[in-house]
Amino acid sequence: MGAQAQSIDGGSVNLSGNSITSAATGNAASSAIASGKNAAAFNATAALASQQSNYGSTVQAITGPSVVGVISGTENGTNNDSTVTVGGNRTAATAYGSSVSQSLSLEANALPLSGGVVVLAGGSTPDGNVLASGAASISNLQGNYAGAVSAANAGSIVGIAADSRGTGGDTIKASTFTVTGNTQEAVAVSNSAGNALSLTGTTVGSGAGVANVQVVDGNSPVQAQLLGSTATAYLGTHTTDSTVSLTNNLQRAVGYGNSASNTLNVAANSANVAAVGVPASTVVPGGGTVVAGYGVLSNQTALGDVTASASGSALPVGALQVLVEGNVTRGTVTNEGNAFVGAAYGNDVTNGAKLALGSGVTTAGFSSVANVTNLQNVAGDISASASGGSVVRTNIEDNLAASSVSTSNNQIQALANGNRAGGNTLAVTGNTLSNVNTGVPRQGASSNGPVLMTDAAFSVQNVQTGSGSVTASQLEGAPGALTAAQVRTAIGGSVTGSTVVSNGNSSSAVATSNSATNGLTLAGNAIASSSALQNSQATSADVNALIGLAGTPGSPGRRPRRSPSTQQAQAWPGTSRTARSP
Repeated sequence: MGAQAQSIDGGSVNLSGNSITSAATGNAASSAIASGKNAAAFNATAALASQQSNYGSTVQAITGPSVVGVISGTENGTNNDSTVTVGGNRTAATAYGSSVSQSLSLEANALPLSGGVVVLAGGSTPDGNVLASGAASISNLQGNYAGAVSAANAGSIVGIAADSRGTGGDTIKASTFTVTGNTQEAVAVSNSAGNALSLTGTTVGSGAGVANVQVVDGNSPVQAQLLGSTATAYLGTHTTDSTVSLTNNLQRAVGYGNSASNTLNVAANSANVAAVGVPASTVVPGGGTVVAGYGVLSNQTALGDVTASASGSALPVGALQVLVEGNVTRGTVTNEGNAFVGAAYGNDVTNGAKLALGSGVTTAGFSSVANVTNLQNVAGDISASASGGSVVRTNIEDNLAASSVSTSNNQIQALANGNRAGGNTLAVTGNTLSNVNTGVPRQGASSNGPVLMTDAAFSVQNVQTGSGSVTASQLEGAPGALTAAQVRTAIGGSVTGSTVVSNGNSSSAVATSNSATNGLTLAGNAIASSSALQNSQATSADVNALIGLAGTPGSPGRRPRRSPSTQQAQAWPGTSRTARSP
Protein backbone atom coordinates (compact mmCIF):
# COMPACT_ATOMS: atom_id res chain seq x y z
CA MET A 1 0.00 0.00 0.00
CA GLY A 2 1.57 3.28 -0.98
CA ALA A 3 2.39 5.94 -3.50
CA GLN A 4 5.22 6.48 -5.98
CA ALA A 5 6.20 9.73 -7.67
CA GLN A 6 9.09 9.94 -10.10
CA SER A 7 9.58 13.64 -9.33
CA ILE A 8 8.14 16.18 -6.90
CA ASP A 9 8.84 19.83 -7.55
CA GLY A 10 6.88 22.19 -5.33
CA GLY A 11 4.34 19.47 -4.51
CA SER A 12 3.35 17.14 -1.69
CA VAL A 13 2.35 13.54 -1.00
CA ASN A 14 0.52 12.50 2.16
CA LEU A 15 -0.07 8.82 2.99
CA SER A 16 -2.06 8.71 6.27
CA GLY A 17 -4.68 6.72 8.15
CA ASN A 18 -4.20 3.40 6.38
CA SER A 19 -4.33 -0.06 7.97
CA ILE A 20 -3.09 -3.52 7.08
CA THR A 21 -4.33 -5.93 9.74
CA SER A 22 -5.29 -9.50 10.53
CA ALA A 23 -7.51 -10.48 13.43
CA ALA A 24 -8.55 -13.84 14.89
CA THR A 25 -10.94 -14.37 17.81
CA GLY A 26 -12.28 -17.54 19.35
CA ASN A 27 -15.23 -16.00 21.22
CA ALA A 28 -16.43 -12.38 21.23
CA ALA A 29 -19.40 -10.80 23.00
CA SER A 30 -20.71 -7.40 23.97
CA SER A 31 -23.72 -6.92 26.27
CA ALA A 32 -25.32 -3.86 27.84
CA ILE A 33 -28.33 -2.90 29.95
CA ALA A 34 -29.24 0.75 30.49
CA SER A 35 -32.37 1.87 32.32
CA GLY A 36 -32.56 5.25 30.65
CA LYS A 37 -32.56 8.74 32.15
CA ASN A 38 -34.93 10.84 34.26
CA ALA A 39 -36.92 7.88 35.59
CA ALA A 40 -38.77 8.46 38.86
CA ALA A 41 -37.95 5.04 40.27
CA PHE A 42 -36.35 1.70 39.43
CA ASN A 43 -37.36 -1.00 41.86
CA ALA A 44 -36.27 -4.21 40.18
CA THR A 45 -33.25 -6.41 39.64
CA ALA A 46 -30.84 -6.54 36.71
CA ALA A 47 -28.00 -8.87 35.81
CA LEU A 48 -25.52 -9.57 33.04
CA ALA A 49 -23.73 -12.91 32.80
CA SER A 50 -21.22 -14.19 30.25
CA GLN A 51 -19.44 -17.52 29.88
CA GLN A 52 -16.86 -18.22 27.16
CA SER A 53 -14.68 -21.31 26.68
CA ASN A 54 -12.08 -22.52 24.20
CA TYR A 55 -11.42 -26.26 24.27
CA GLY A 56 -8.59 -27.49 22.06
CA SER A 57 -9.05 -24.54 19.72
CA THR A 58 -6.06 -22.72 18.19
CA VAL A 59 -6.46 -19.00 17.48
CA GLN A 60 -3.84 -17.49 15.17
CA ALA A 61 -3.40 -14.17 13.33
CA ILE A 62 -0.58 -13.47 10.83
CA THR A 63 0.17 -10.22 9.01
CA GLY A 64 2.97 -9.65 6.51
CA PRO A 65 5.09 -9.03 4.71
CA SER A 66 3.50 -5.59 4.19
CA VAL A 67 4.51 -2.14 2.97
CA VAL A 68 2.97 1.25 3.73
CA GLY A 69 5.17 3.88 2.16
CA VAL A 70 6.01 6.57 -0.34
CA ILE A 71 8.79 6.38 -2.94
CA SER A 72 9.83 9.57 -4.69
CA GLY A 73 12.66 10.79 -6.91
CA THR A 74 13.47 7.43 -8.46
CA GLU A 75 14.30 6.63 -12.10
CA ASN A 76 16.27 9.85 -12.59
CA GLY A 77 13.58 11.87 -10.87
CA THR A 78 14.04 14.79 -8.48
CA ASN A 79 12.87 16.08 -5.10
CA ASN A 80 12.83 19.86 -4.95
CA ASP A 81 10.69 21.93 -2.56
CA SER A 82 8.73 18.74 -1.85
CA THR A 83 6.74 17.65 1.20
CA VAL A 84 6.23 13.94 1.85
CA THR A 85 4.39 12.58 4.90
CA VAL A 86 3.65 9.05 6.06
CA GLY A 87 1.62 9.33 9.26
CA GLY A 88 -0.98 7.62 11.41
CA ASN A 89 -0.81 4.27 9.61
CA ARG A 90 -1.12 0.87 11.29
CA THR A 91 -0.05 -2.68 10.54
CA ALA A 92 -1.16 -5.23 13.09
CA ALA A 93 -1.87 -8.85 13.94
CA THR A 94 -4.29 -9.37 16.83
CA ALA A 95 -5.50 -12.66 18.31
CA TYR A 96 -7.96 -13.17 21.17
CA GLY A 97 -9.05 -16.48 22.62
CA SER A 98 -12.12 -14.91 24.27
CA SER A 99 -13.18 -11.28 24.53
CA VAL A 100 -16.16 -9.74 26.29
CA SER A 101 -17.48 -6.29 27.14
CA GLN A 102 -20.35 -5.91 29.63
CA SER A 103 -22.03 -2.73 30.85
CA LEU A 104 -24.90 -2.38 33.34
CA SER A 105 -26.09 1.19 33.95
CA LEU A 106 -29.08 1.99 36.16
CA GLU A 107 -30.33 5.52 36.75
CA ALA A 108 -33.44 6.79 38.55
CA ASN A 109 -34.42 9.33 41.19
CA ALA A 110 -35.17 6.46 43.57
CA LEU A 111 -33.07 3.34 43.03
CA PRO A 112 -33.80 1.18 46.09
CA LEU A 113 -32.82 -2.15 44.52
CA SER A 114 -33.95 -5.16 46.50
CA GLY A 115 -31.00 -7.35 47.23
CA GLY A 116 -29.67 -5.84 50.43
CA VAL A 117 -26.28 -7.47 49.94
CA VAL A 118 -24.33 -8.92 47.04
CA VAL A 119 -22.60 -12.30 47.23
CA LEU A 120 -19.72 -12.83 44.82
CA ALA A 121 -17.68 -16.02 44.49
CA GLY A 122 -15.26 -17.47 41.98
CA GLY A 123 -12.48 -20.01 41.65
CA SER A 124 -10.36 -22.05 39.29
CA THR A 125 -10.78 -25.59 40.70
CA PRO A 126 -11.74 -28.13 39.59
CA ASP A 127 -12.68 -25.87 36.64
CA GLY A 128 -13.46 -22.18 36.48
CA ASN A 129 -16.63 -21.21 38.37
CA VAL A 130 -18.36 -17.94 39.19
CA LEU A 131 -21.33 -16.73 41.27
CA ALA A 132 -22.92 -13.27 41.47
CA SER A 133 -26.08 -12.93 43.57
CA GLY A 134 -27.54 -9.47 44.14
CA ALA A 135 -30.02 -6.90 42.92
CA ALA A 136 -27.61 -5.58 40.27
CA SER A 137 -24.76 -7.78 39.17
CA ILE A 138 -22.30 -8.62 36.40
CA SER A 139 -20.52 -11.95 36.16
CA ASN A 140 -17.92 -13.20 33.70
CA LEU A 141 -16.36 -16.65 33.33
CA GLN A 142 -13.71 -17.34 30.68
CA GLY A 143 -11.64 -20.48 30.20
CA ASN A 144 -8.98 -21.53 27.73
CA TYR A 145 -8.09 -25.23 27.79
CA ALA A 146 -5.52 -26.77 25.42
CA GLY A 147 -5.86 -23.80 23.07
CA ALA A 148 -2.89 -21.80 21.80
CA VAL A 149 -3.31 -18.11 20.95
CA SER A 150 -0.72 -16.41 18.72
CA ALA A 151 -0.22 -13.24 16.69
CA ALA A 152 2.68 -12.52 14.31
CA ASN A 153 3.41 -9.33 12.37
CA ALA A 154 6.41 -10.06 10.13
CA GLY A 155 8.23 -7.95 7.57
CA SER A 156 6.23 -4.76 8.11
CA ILE A 157 7.77 -1.75 6.33
CA VAL A 158 6.45 1.75 6.99
CA GLY A 159 8.19 4.85 5.73
CA ILE A 160 9.70 6.98 2.98
CA ALA A 161 12.37 6.31 0.36
CA ALA A 162 13.44 9.45 -1.48
CA ASP A 163 16.18 10.21 -4.00
CA SER A 164 17.13 12.85 -6.55
CA ARG A 165 19.24 11.93 -9.60
CA GLY A 166 17.66 13.89 -12.39
CA THR A 167 17.85 17.50 -13.53
CA GLY A 168 19.70 19.66 -11.02
CA GLY A 169 22.16 17.00 -9.85
CA ASP A 170 22.16 14.41 -7.13
CA THR A 171 20.91 16.60 -4.27
CA ILE A 172 17.51 16.82 -2.58
CA LYS A 173 16.75 20.51 -2.06
CA ALA A 174 14.42 22.48 0.25
CA SER A 175 12.25 19.47 1.05
CA THR A 176 10.54 17.99 4.11
CA PHE A 177 10.14 14.27 4.81
CA THR A 178 8.11 13.08 7.83
CA VAL A 179 7.32 9.61 9.18
CA THR A 180 5.19 10.06 12.29
CA GLY A 181 2.58 8.44 14.52
CA ASN A 182 2.61 5.02 12.86
CA THR A 183 1.97 1.74 14.70
CA GLN A 184 3.35 -1.72 13.95
CA GLU A 185 2.18 -4.31 16.44
CA ALA A 186 1.36 -7.90 17.34
CA VAL A 187 -1.07 -8.48 20.21
CA ALA A 188 -2.13 -11.89 21.56
CA VAL A 189 -4.55 -12.33 24.47
CA SER A 190 -6.01 -15.56 25.79
CA ASN A 191 -8.88 -14.00 27.80
CA SER A 192 -9.94 -10.35 27.78
CA ALA A 193 -12.82 -8.76 29.70
CA GLY A 194 -14.25 -5.36 30.46
CA ASN A 195 -17.02 -5.23 33.10
CA ALA A 196 -18.61 -1.93 34.18
CA LEU A 197 -21.52 -1.37 36.59
CA SER A 198 -22.90 2.06 37.50
CA LEU A 199 -25.75 3.22 39.74
CA THR A 200 -27.00 6.81 39.69
CA GLY A 201 -29.84 8.33 41.71
CA THR A 202 -30.89 10.57 44.55
CA THR A 203 -31.28 7.59 46.88
CA VAL A 204 -29.59 4.30 46.04
CA GLY A 205 -29.90 0.92 47.72
CA SER A 206 -27.31 -1.83 47.99
CA GLY A 207 -26.70 -5.30 46.63
CA ALA A 208 -24.57 -4.53 43.57
CA GLY A 209 -21.36 -6.15 42.41
CA VAL A 210 -19.04 -7.47 39.70
CA ALA A 211 -17.49 -10.96 39.63
CA ASN A 212 -14.80 -11.85 37.08
CA VAL A 213 -13.11 -15.28 36.72
CA GLN A 214 -10.56 -16.10 34.01
CA VAL A 215 -8.61 -19.37 33.62
CA VAL A 216 -5.82 -20.38 31.22
CA ASP A 217 -4.57 -23.94 31.67
CA GLY A 218 -1.00 -25.15 31.28
CA ASN A 219 -1.56 -26.40 27.71
CA SER A 220 -2.62 -23.00 26.36
CA PRO A 221 0.44 -20.90 25.40
CA VAL A 222 0.20 -17.29 24.25
CA GLN A 223 2.71 -15.84 21.76
CA ALA A 224 3.02 -12.36 20.19
CA GLN A 225 5.80 -11.66 17.66
CA LEU A 226 6.88 -8.52 15.81
CA LEU A 227 9.58 -9.70 13.41
CA GLY A 228 11.83 -8.03 10.89
CA SER A 229 9.86 -4.78 10.77
CA THR A 230 11.01 -1.22 10.22
CA ALA A 231 9.80 2.37 10.28
CA THR A 232 12.28 4.30 8.18
CA ALA A 233 12.96 7.67 6.64
CA TYR A 234 15.51 6.96 3.89
CA LEU A 235 17.17 9.53 1.64
CA GLY A 236 19.39 8.01 -1.01
CA THR A 237 21.55 11.03 -1.79
CA HIS A 238 22.78 14.42 -0.53
CA THR A 239 20.37 16.97 0.99
CA THR A 240 20.46 20.74 1.23
CA ASP A 241 18.09 23.01 3.18
CA SER A 242 15.90 19.98 3.98
CA THR A 243 14.27 18.33 6.97
CA VAL A 244 13.85 14.61 7.64
CA SER A 245 12.12 13.26 10.74
CA LEU A 246 11.01 9.97 12.28
CA THR A 247 8.86 10.75 15.32
CA ASN A 248 6.34 9.19 17.71
CA ASN A 249 6.17 5.79 16.04
CA LEU A 250 5.32 2.67 18.00
CA GLN A 251 6.53 -0.89 17.43
CA ARG A 252 5.37 -3.47 19.94
CA ALA A 253 4.65 -7.12 20.67
CA VAL A 254 2.29 -7.67 23.60
CA GLY A 255 1.00 -10.93 25.08
CA TYR A 256 -1.50 -11.54 27.89
CA GLY A 257 -2.75 -14.68 29.56
CA ASN A 258 -5.67 -12.91 31.24
CA SER A 259 -6.57 -9.23 31.00
CA ALA A 260 -9.53 -7.51 32.68
CA SER A 261 -10.97 -4.19 33.79
CA ASN A 262 -13.68 -4.27 36.46
CA THR A 263 -15.40 -1.11 37.70
CA LEU A 264 -18.29 -0.25 40.03
CA ASN A 265 -19.47 3.36 40.34
CA VAL A 266 -22.23 4.68 42.60
CA ALA A 267 -23.29 8.34 42.45
CA ALA A 268 -26.10 9.39 44.80
CA ASN A 269 -27.11 11.89 47.44
CA SER A 270 -27.32 9.04 49.94
CA ALA A 271 -27.05 5.26 50.14
CA ASN A 272 -29.10 2.82 52.19
CA VAL A 273 -27.03 -0.26 52.97
CA ALA A 274 -28.40 -3.35 54.67
CA ALA A 275 -26.68 -4.68 57.77
CA VAL A 276 -24.05 -7.29 56.90
CA GLY A 277 -22.48 -8.98 59.90
CA VAL A 278 -20.14 -11.43 58.17
CA PRO A 279 -16.60 -10.67 56.93
CA ALA A 280 -16.44 -8.74 53.68
CA SER A 281 -14.04 -11.09 51.89
CA THR A 282 -12.52 -14.50 52.38
CA VAL A 283 -9.82 -16.09 50.22
CA VAL A 284 -8.92 -19.77 50.28
CA PRO A 285 -6.67 -21.72 47.89
CA GLY A 286 -8.26 -21.61 44.45
CA GLY A 287 -11.07 -19.17 45.18
CA GLY A 288 -12.59 -16.29 47.06
CA THR A 289 -15.90 -14.89 48.33
CA VAL A 290 -17.18 -11.34 48.83
CA VAL A 291 -20.27 -10.45 50.88
CA ALA A 292 -20.99 -6.70 51.00
CA GLY A 293 -23.34 -3.92 50.06
CA TYR A 294 -21.18 -3.19 47.03
CA GLY A 295 -18.42 -5.49 45.82
CA VAL A 296 -15.87 -6.30 43.13
CA LEU A 297 -14.22 -9.73 42.92
CA SER A 298 -11.68 -10.77 40.29
CA ASN A 299 -9.91 -14.13 40.13
CA GLN A 300 -7.35 -14.86 37.39
CA THR A 301 -5.32 -18.04 36.86
CA ALA A 302 -2.62 -18.34 34.17
CA LEU A 303 -0.84 -21.69 34.03
CA GLY A 304 0.37 -21.52 30.41
CA ASP A 305 3.42 -19.76 28.95
CA VAL A 306 3.18 -16.19 27.65
CA THR A 307 5.84 -14.95 25.20
CA ALA A 308 6.17 -11.53 23.56
CA SER A 309 9.12 -10.77 21.28
CA ALA A 310 9.92 -7.62 19.32
CA SER A 311 13.00 -8.11 17.17
CA GLY A 312 14.82 -5.50 15.10
CA SER A 313 14.66 -5.52 11.34
CA ALA A 314 16.39 -8.22 9.34
CA LEU A 315 16.73 -5.65 6.55
CA PRO A 316 19.87 -3.51 6.07
CA VAL A 317 18.17 -0.82 8.18
CA GLY A 318 17.23 -0.73 11.85
CA ALA A 319 13.79 -1.05 13.37
CA LEU A 320 13.45 2.72 13.78
CA GLN A 321 15.90 4.42 11.44
CA VAL A 322 16.74 7.64 9.68
CA LEU A 323 19.31 7.04 6.94
CA VAL A 324 20.86 9.65 4.63
CA GLU A 325 23.26 8.26 2.04
CA GLY A 326 25.17 11.46 1.42
CA ASN A 327 25.93 14.90 2.86
CA VAL A 328 23.52 16.94 4.94
CA THR A 329 23.92 20.70 4.49
CA ARG A 330 21.83 23.30 6.33
CA GLY A 331 19.42 20.56 7.32
CA THR A 332 17.57 19.09 10.28
CA VAL A 333 17.55 15.36 11.02
CA THR A 334 15.27 14.14 13.82
CA ASN A 335 14.73 10.65 15.25
CA GLU A 336 12.66 11.28 18.38
CA GLY A 337 9.87 9.99 20.61
CA ASN A 338 9.70 6.50 19.15
CA ALA A 339 9.02 3.33 21.18
CA PHE A 340 10.11 -0.27 20.69
CA VAL A 341 8.41 -2.61 23.16
CA GLY A 342 8.12 -6.28 24.02
CA ALA A 343 5.68 -6.88 26.92
CA ALA A 344 4.30 -10.12 28.41
CA TYR A 345 1.77 -10.50 31.22
CA GLY A 346 0.49 -13.65 32.85
CA ASN A 347 -2.41 -11.89 34.58
CA ASP A 348 -3.26 -8.20 34.31
CA VAL A 349 -6.20 -6.41 35.92
CA THR A 350 -7.56 -3.11 37.16
CA ASN A 351 -10.32 -3.24 39.78
CA GLY A 352 -11.99 -0.10 41.01
CA ALA A 353 -15.02 0.89 43.06
CA LYS A 354 -16.06 4.50 43.61
CA LEU A 355 -18.90 5.61 45.88
CA ALA A 356 -19.70 9.33 45.59
CA LEU A 357 -22.41 9.86 48.22
CA GLY A 358 -23.52 13.43 48.93
CA SER A 359 -24.88 13.13 52.46
CA GLY A 360 -23.10 9.84 52.97
CA VAL A 361 -24.06 6.38 54.15
CA THR A 362 -25.57 5.29 57.45
CA THR A 363 -26.45 1.74 58.54
CA ALA A 364 -28.58 0.54 61.43
CA GLY A 365 -25.86 -1.90 62.47
CA PHE A 366 -22.45 -2.92 61.31
CA SER A 367 -22.24 -3.50 57.59
CA SER A 368 -19.60 -4.53 55.12
CA VAL A 369 -20.46 -1.58 52.94
CA ALA A 370 -17.95 -1.99 50.11
CA ASN A 371 -15.12 -4.37 49.20
CA VAL A 372 -12.69 -4.86 46.33
CA THR A 373 -10.89 -8.23 46.21
CA ASN A 374 -8.31 -9.42 43.69
CA LEU A 375 -6.82 -12.92 43.30
CA GLN A 376 -4.11 -13.82 40.78
CA ASN A 377 -2.11 -17.00 40.29
CA VAL A 378 0.53 -17.51 37.59
CA ALA A 379 2.56 -20.67 37.04
CA GLY A 380 3.77 -20.51 33.42
CA ASP A 381 6.93 -19.05 31.91
CA ILE A 382 6.43 -15.35 31.17
CA SER A 383 8.97 -13.97 28.71
CA ALA A 384 9.36 -10.57 26.99
CA SER A 385 12.16 -9.48 24.66
CA ALA A 386 13.01 -6.31 22.77
CA SER A 387 16.18 -6.91 20.79
CA GLY A 388 17.93 -6.51 17.47
CA GLY A 389 21.17 -4.57 17.78
CA SER A 390 20.88 -0.90 16.74
CA VAL A 391 17.12 -0.72 17.17
CA VAL A 392 16.95 3.09 17.05
CA ARG A 393 19.50 4.36 14.54
CA THR A 394 20.36 7.66 12.87
CA ASN A 395 22.93 7.42 10.05
CA ILE A 396 24.49 10.19 7.99
CA GLU A 397 26.90 8.46 5.63
CA ASP A 398 28.94 11.50 4.64
CA ASN A 399 29.47 15.05 5.92
CA LEU A 400 27.32 17.19 8.19
CA ALA A 401 27.52 20.95 7.72
CA ALA A 402 25.53 23.78 9.35
CA SER A 403 22.92 21.23 10.42
CA SER A 404 21.36 19.62 13.48
CA VAL A 405 20.90 15.94 14.27
CA SER A 406 18.85 14.65 17.21
CA THR A 407 18.26 11.06 18.30
CA SER A 408 16.37 11.73 21.53
CA ASN A 409 13.54 10.66 23.86
CA ASN A 410 13.23 7.20 22.36
CA GLN A 411 12.31 4.15 24.44
CA ILE A 412 13.33 0.50 24.24
CA GLN A 413 11.41 -1.63 26.72
CA ALA A 414 11.26 -5.31 27.63
CA LEU A 415 8.55 -5.78 30.26
CA ALA A 416 7.59 -9.11 31.84
CA ASN A 417 5.00 -9.41 34.61
CA GLY A 418 3.69 -12.57 36.18
CA ASN A 419 0.78 -10.94 38.03
CA ARG A 420 0.00 -7.24 37.71
CA ALA A 421 -2.84 -5.39 39.41
CA GLY A 422 -2.64 -1.91 37.98
CA GLY A 423 -5.14 -0.74 40.56
CA ASN A 424 -7.19 -2.34 43.35
CA THR A 425 -8.90 0.77 44.61
CA LEU A 426 -11.90 1.77 46.70
CA ALA A 427 -12.77 5.47 47.06
CA VAL A 428 -15.69 6.65 49.19
CA THR A 429 -16.83 10.24 49.70
CA GLY A 430 -19.79 11.54 51.70
CA ASN A 431 -20.69 14.03 54.40
CA THR A 432 -21.25 11.26 56.97
CA LEU A 433 -19.79 7.76 56.84
CA SER A 434 -21.18 5.96 59.87
CA ASN A 435 -21.44 2.31 60.86
CA VAL A 436 -22.70 1.52 64.36
CA ASN A 437 -20.69 -1.32 65.89
CA THR A 438 -22.86 -4.13 67.20
CA GLY A 439 -20.43 -4.80 70.02
CA VAL A 440 -18.69 -7.63 68.17
CA PRO A 441 -15.07 -6.62 67.50
CA ARG A 442 -14.23 -6.56 63.83
CA GLN A 443 -11.14 -8.47 62.74
CA GLY A 444 -9.87 -5.97 60.20
CA ALA A 445 -7.39 -7.87 58.01
CA SER A 446 -6.37 -11.33 59.17
CA SER A 447 -4.69 -14.51 57.96
CA ASN A 448 -4.85 -18.04 59.27
CA GLY A 449 -2.62 -20.30 57.23
CA PRO A 450 -3.93 -20.30 53.66
CA VAL A 451 -7.15 -18.45 54.66
CA LEU A 452 -7.07 -14.66 54.25
CA MET A 453 -9.88 -12.37 55.38
CA THR A 454 -10.98 -8.74 55.58
CA ASP A 455 -13.67 -7.78 58.09
CA ALA A 456 -14.45 -4.07 58.01
CA ALA A 457 -16.99 -1.61 56.65
CA PHE A 458 -14.69 -0.63 53.80
CA SER A 459 -11.95 -2.98 52.62
CA VAL A 460 -9.52 -3.86 49.83
CA GLN A 461 -7.83 -7.24 49.50
CA ASN A 462 -5.09 -8.40 47.11
CA VAL A 463 -3.69 -11.95 46.95
CA GLN A 464 -1.06 -12.92 44.35
CA THR A 465 0.97 -16.11 43.95
CA GLY A 466 3.66 -16.77 41.37
CA SER A 467 5.80 -19.65 40.17
CA GLY A 468 7.47 -20.73 36.91
CA SER A 469 9.72 -17.99 35.49
CA VAL A 470 9.57 -14.32 34.54
CA THR A 471 12.18 -13.01 32.06
CA ALA A 472 12.67 -9.64 30.39
CA SER A 473 15.56 -9.36 27.93
CA GLN A 474 17.13 -6.93 25.49
CA LEU A 475 19.79 -9.41 24.43
CA GLU A 476 19.88 -11.11 21.06
CA GLY A 477 20.04 -14.89 21.45
CA ALA A 478 20.63 -14.92 25.23
CA PRO A 479 22.38 -16.69 26.86
CA GLY A 480 25.71 -16.09 25.16
CA ALA A 481 24.32 -13.00 23.45
CA LEU A 482 26.46 -11.12 20.97
CA THR A 483 24.29 -8.03 20.59
CA ALA A 484 21.99 -5.93 22.75
CA ALA A 485 19.34 -3.39 21.82
CA GLN A 486 20.89 0.04 21.25
CA VAL A 487 20.19 3.66 20.39
CA ARG A 488 22.90 4.87 18.02
CA THR A 489 23.87 7.91 15.95
CA ALA A 490 26.59 7.63 13.30
CA ILE A 491 28.15 10.36 11.14
CA GLY A 492 30.41 8.94 8.45
CA GLY A 493 32.21 12.15 7.44
CA SER A 494 33.20 15.49 8.94
CA VAL A 495 30.99 17.58 11.22
CA THR A 496 31.27 21.35 10.85
CA GLY A 497 29.12 24.10 12.34
CA SER A 498 26.54 21.55 13.46
CA THR A 499 24.96 20.04 16.58
CA VAL A 500 24.54 16.33 17.24
CA VAL A 501 22.56 15.33 20.33
CA SER A 502 21.25 12.11 21.84
CA ASN A 503 19.29 13.05 24.95
CA GLY A 504 16.54 11.52 27.05
CA ASN A 505 16.61 8.05 25.55
CA SER A 506 15.69 5.15 27.83
CA SER A 507 16.42 1.45 27.64
CA SER A 508 14.87 -0.86 30.23
CA ALA A 509 14.34 -4.52 30.99
CA VAL A 510 11.92 -5.08 33.87
CA ALA A 511 10.82 -8.46 35.21
CA THR A 512 8.35 -8.73 38.10
CA SER A 513 6.61 -11.76 39.52
CA ASN A 514 3.90 -9.92 41.52
CA SER A 515 2.97 -6.24 41.47
CA ALA A 516 -0.05 -4.39 42.79
CA THR A 517 -1.23 -0.86 43.42
CA ASN A 518 -3.78 -0.94 46.23
CA GLY A 519 -5.69 2.06 47.51
CA LEU A 520 -8.45 2.79 50.03
CA THR A 521 -9.76 6.35 50.49
CA LEU A 522 -12.46 7.61 52.86
CA ALA A 523 -13.38 11.29 52.76
CA GLY A 524 -16.13 13.00 54.77
CA ASN A 525 -16.93 15.54 57.45
CA ALA A 526 -17.91 12.84 59.96
CA ILE A 527 -16.42 9.35 59.79
CA ALA A 528 -17.30 6.68 62.35
CA SER A 529 -16.42 3.50 60.60
CA SER A 530 -13.77 0.84 60.04
CA SER A 531 -11.46 0.02 57.16
CA ALA A 532 -8.97 -2.66 56.18
CA LEU A 533 -6.44 -3.15 53.42
CA GLN A 534 -4.73 -6.51 53.02
CA ASN A 535 -1.96 -7.40 50.60
CA SER A 536 -0.50 -10.90 50.31
CA GLN A 537 2.15 -11.76 47.71
CA ALA A 538 4.19 -14.95 47.41
CA THR A 539 6.42 -16.24 44.64
CA SER A 540 8.85 -19.03 43.87
CA ALA A 541 9.38 -17.85 40.28
CA ASP A 542 12.79 -17.52 38.67
CA VAL A 543 12.92 -13.79 37.86
CA ASN A 544 15.50 -12.35 35.43
CA ALA A 545 16.05 -8.98 33.72
CA LEU A 546 18.79 -9.00 31.07
CA ILE A 547 20.20 -5.86 29.48
CA GLY A 548 23.54 -4.74 28.03
CA LEU A 549 26.75 -6.61 27.27
CA ALA A 550 30.00 -7.01 29.15
CA GLY A 551 32.65 -4.51 28.16
CA THR A 552 35.95 -5.32 26.44
CA PRO A 553 38.79 -5.89 28.91
CA GLY A 554 41.15 -2.92 29.10
CA SER A 555 44.72 -2.81 27.78
CA PRO A 556 47.66 -1.33 29.68
CA GLY A 557 48.99 0.30 26.50
CA ARG A 558 52.53 1.68 26.06
CA ARG A 559 53.92 5.16 26.34
CA PRO A 560 55.00 6.64 22.96
CA ARG A 561 58.73 7.14 22.43
CA ARG A 562 59.79 10.72 21.79
CA SER A 563 62.99 12.35 20.52
CA PRO A 564 63.83 15.99 19.81
CA SER A 565 63.58 15.47 16.05
CA THR A 566 60.99 12.69 15.67
CA GLN A 567 57.68 11.70 17.25
CA GLN A 568 56.03 8.33 16.70
CA ALA A 569 52.65 7.13 17.95
CA GLN A 570 52.27 3.40 18.42
CA ALA A 571 49.04 1.50 17.99
CA TRP A 572 47.38 -0.40 20.80
CA PRO A 573 48.61 -3.99 21.05
CA GLY A 574 47.01 -6.20 18.44
CA THR A 575 45.87 -3.28 16.24
CA SER A 576 47.35 -1.26 13.41
CA ARG A 577 46.97 2.23 12.02
CA THR A 578 46.78 3.29 8.42
CA ALA A 579 47.42 6.87 7.36
CA ARG A 580 44.48 8.56 5.58
CA SER A 581 44.73 11.70 3.53
CA PRO A 582 42.31 14.52 4.31
